[in-house]
Amino acid sequence: MTELKQTLTLLRGTGLMLNIVVSAGLLALPGLTVALAGDQALWAWLVCAVAALPLLLVFVILGGRHPDAGGIAHFVKVAFGEHG
Repeated sequence: MTELKQTLTLLRGTGLMLNIVVSAGLLALPGLTVALAGDQALWAWLVCAVAALPLLLVFVILGGRHPDAGGIAHFVKVAFGEHG
């Protein structure tokens, strides 16, 4: 029988908590955008989508060069080693 390895540290737990809080805020963002921008909200979202394309391209390239289910954490490990 194998034992589970403890991998959730204080730093990782804090990172997970911050991710949950920020991500929950993103769920409210579309409604706030419409409230602030009114009829121009669609254009604001289109501009943001176009602005995000370079970042999308970076992740497509990284995923092609370093395929792994770890996502961003895996890319950081490849770039900076285990302690990155």
